[in-house]
Amino acid sequence: MGSIEKILEYVGFERLLKFIKELPIFYLKPKSFFKKFFQKDFEEKFLQVLFYIMLLIFLGYFTIENITLREMIKFMIFELASLFTIVLILSVSALTISKFTPVSFSLEKVTFFSILAKILIAPFQIVFFGLFVSFENYNYYFAHNLIVLILYLYIFFYSANIFYSRLRHIVAGISLNLLFLNILIMGISSLSIDDYTTFESPYYVDQIMKERIEKGEPIKNYFKYPTHRVLIKENGKTIPYYTFQVPLDTIASGSIEESLEYRQNIKRNIGVLKSIQDSLKFQRNETFFKKSLSLYQNIDSLLSINYLEYTENDIEKVTVYVEEKSEKELFQEILLPLPDDIESEMYRLAMSQQELNKTSYYSTIPLALVQYFTPVSFLINESSNNSFATNSDNY
Repeated sequence: MGSIEKILEYVGFERLLKFIKELPIFYLKPKSFFKKFFQKDFEEKFLQVLFYIMLLIFLGYFTIENITLREMIKFMIFELASLFTIVLILSVSALTISKFTPVSFSLEKVTFFSILAKILIAPFQIVFFGLFVSFENYNYYFAHNLIVLILYLYIFFYSANIFYSRLRHIVAGISLNLLFLNILIMGISSLSIDDYTTFESPYYVDQIMKERIEKGEPIKNYFKYPTHRVLIKENGKTIPYYTFQVPLDTIASGSIEESLEYRQNIKRNIGVLKSIQDSLKFQRNETFFKKSLSLYQNIDSLLSINYLEYTENDIEKVTVYVEEKSEKELFQEILLPLPDDIESEMYRLAMSQQELNKTSYYSTIPLALVQYFTPVSFLINESSNNSFATNSDNY
């Protein structure tokens, strides 16, 4: 506490008040803000940036919940790496322009601009992401991603308006920024010998969908459900099995082996769902997995009854198979439908997942727009997708 007081005493209350008063100018008249900022001495600029960083940390600490220290460290590493990338691209662009025009290159200006752009737009990201995590409403996540897009445009487009005054220099600055950004992406991709990574920034990921995928990954054949009980009567013996289907698929299939495997998977899935209940952070996922658990338990109970017992009213269809020449009966196939509520509940569960998929996708559209300015990344992603097909049957 004493050290903070010493810092405040050194900086001065009047100076801090001035830094706060200059904040609205950054948002309303950014060019005026940076013109005034660049005229200050290095110490003044450093203290102002340091003060804004402290405000950002304070805001993040009280806004974002359920973020671990490890995730916070990963976020800081990610932001430092992205800041270095921004400074590198803007510096190369500015240096190139300085070689062919009277405009001088200043690494200090580029660095301070990059830092200020990120830390003064970041509060909007943090607030909207915090609202998304707290209320689980994807409108906030869409707003967060829209702010990310605005930051991207601000850094790689509007920066040219800050550094240059002539139109041709501004156009050249924007063009070079995008050119060097794409070259950097292509260079990193070409030099990389291993694309595998577990690194990600927690503030740029749909945390609800991430949790659902991670927790639901061990579950086998998530939306598969039994539709009929089939009894094959042959030579005085009865062989039972079930037919299975998934929502929106009109074709059912089944066999003895598939039925045995399904029953094993159901019991395993119930165990998985019970084990994850206490570790879920989001209400949406808690509701989804509770409904899944209840449905699987109902199916398990249904499959545990004596599947050889039935009445005439239970029969949906009887098919008699005979030998062609002698017309001797070979065997009978008796089709017994299972309760309709299993199908309807599984359909609602699958539709709720599909709805979340759509909502999550639409909320990331602002981020997808970035690819229009980095076509190299789009081509790299397409190449990766074509070289290896992933299986996403569960979700």
